[in-house]
Order: sequence, then C-alpha cells, then structure tokens
Amino acid sequence: MSDAPPTTPAAEDRPATAEGGSTLPSTAVVMSTYGRRDALPRVLPALLDQDATEYVLVVNGSRDGSLELLREATAGDDRVQVLFLENKGLTNAQWVAAQTATSDVVLFVDDDVLLHPGLVRGHALRHAEAPGRVVVGFMPTRVPEQPGPRSFTTRLYAQEYLGVVEKWERDPASVLPNLWMGNVSFRREDYLGLQAHLGAPGLRYHQDKHLGVVAQRAGLEAVFDRTLRADHVHERSLEAFLEQARRQGWDQRLIHELHPDVLGPYDPDRFAVGLPRPARALLAATAAEPVRRPVVAALSAAVGATGRVGRYGVQTNIAKLLRRIETQRGARSYPNG
Repeated sequence: MSDAPPTTPAAEDRPATAEGGSTLPSTAVVMSTYGRRDALPRVLPALLDQDATEYVLVVNGSRDGSLELLREATAGDDRVQVLFLENKGLTNAQWVAAQTATSDVVLFVDDDVLLHPGLVRGHALRHAEAPGRVVVGFMPTRVPEQPGPRSFTTRLYAQEYLGVVEKWERDPASVLPNLWMGNVSFRREDYLGLQAHLGAPGLRYHQDKHLGVVAQRAGLEAVFDRTLRADHVHERSLEAFLEQARRQGWDQRLIHELHPDVLGPYDPDRFAVGLPRPARALLAATAAEPVRRPVVAALSAAVGATGRVGRYGVQTNIAKLLRRIETQRGARSYPNG
C-alpha cells in the first residue's frame, strides 16, 4: 500500500480566493509530535506540500532525534518554526504553538496523518464563508488490505471513527461534544479565547472532547467536511491498545464530571451495553482485581492465538471484550470510582 495520499479533487480544485473574490485567511499548520521520530519522514512530505502561510512544529518533550530531524527536513523553508517543549501534555503544546503562530486560522494536525492535497486551502475556504467556526476534516484510518495477526487494533479504531462520523452527519450538533482532533481548524482568535490549556486537569485522552464542549459553550459552530481529508496511519500494539482503553475509562468519568449539563451524568453500567449475558457476567466479575488479572492474561493470549491462525473475526470480538474490561478498570480507578 502506497503512503502517498491520493488527490482529493473536491478540495484541490477550489479557487484560491473565497466566493466574491475576497482573499483567503492566512493559515498556520500546527503539529505536535512525541516519540515518533521514525514515522515523521512518512508524514512530512504531504504536510509541507500545502498552501500554508506558516507551520509551527512542536517536539513535545521527546529526545529521540525528532527535533534534529525536523530542523534538517525544514531547513530553508521560511514558513516553518520548530519548537522544543518539555512535555506538559498535548493541549499545552498546541496552545503554545497557537500563541506562536501569527496567521488568521490555526489547523491542528496529528503527527500520524497523511494530508491530502488542498487540505489547508480547503480549511481556509470554510473559514472564509463565515466567522465563528470549528472546521472538522475527515480523518479515516488506513486499514491493511489484508488483515494480519496484529491489525485488529487498527480495524477497531477505524470502525469506531467511522461510527462517530456517521453520528456527526446524522446530527451536526453532535460534532463538538464528540470532537476528534487531528484534522481540525479554528480562527486563531477564537481558539485562544477558549484558553484550551486550562480547565481540564487530569485528562489523558479526551482533551479534544473537552475542547469541543468549551467551544460549544462559547457559541462556535462546527462544520464537518468529508472533502478535507487526511488519512490516519494507525499502529498500536496490544499493550498500547489496553493502556489507551484504561486512559479512556478514566477520562470518561472526568469528562462527565466536568460537563454534566452537556454530556449528562456518568453511567457506570455503560460498559455492559450490548453485550450478551455471559460476556456481561464476565465483565462484572472483572471489577474485582484478583479476577481481572487472570482474565485479561487469558484473553490477551487468546487474541494472539486467534490472530496467528487467521481467525480475525473471533480475534476482534475478544479484543472488544478486553477493551471493555480495561476501560472499566480505568473508570474504576478514578477517585470515588
């Protein structure tokens, strides 16, 4: 599978000016990276081959050679600033980058996405149409053409994201409370007015949802546009997949505590929804730590075994149950959980 993103005519063929001939807003692309030095050469060509006014690239505390690589790769490109920050979280890195930028619009992209041609111009055009917008681009996950023993994490992530997109398209009001960053832009003054680095202590995964709710409270309007595409290159080990699930569980408790009027009360039974009775019973039993540990070990071994023999459907179902168990664990580890 080629890493080169295909052309997106709907975005690339648009004119350089907004309707009526007005000049497009200037746009800064912000990317924060952590621990992905080896992946950066894969994303940089498409990132830098955009009509951006400026780039602010932040190395967020990792000392793996990312800083040196970015400086070398962007040497001579006057649009680019490369910053190093001690790691205080993604939200803080994005906040500092937005303060550093001087453009009208800031487009936040993740360090594991391949931008399609015309993406930056497309975001600028949507902001030129009206003020007070949060423009959300399409960021599907690249799924291997042939499943493999370790591709289940990517398949699950891809399914989850597309499910969220379907909800956005059915109900545009759901975009901000369920915001996924990675291909999202704001008017810079709007973003800085949200003071996004504040008000969400302890969030480790759902910082984007918090930002979306804060933006909604401020009266900003979300616009989702499928033509503004960047492909997500997702790779996770089983261990990273389970750690992510635990972070999600913790944050699900905290985000509902922060915004109960928007998100509603936290439902401790949410992890059992849709499970058959035997799986619900097992999930309930694993609330006890002495039960959870051997169950997780056995299910993790089953994920590996079913993947090795090509039983990918069974593998995915086991992985889904594992994720619920570990998400429940994260939620229960939250104070008063």
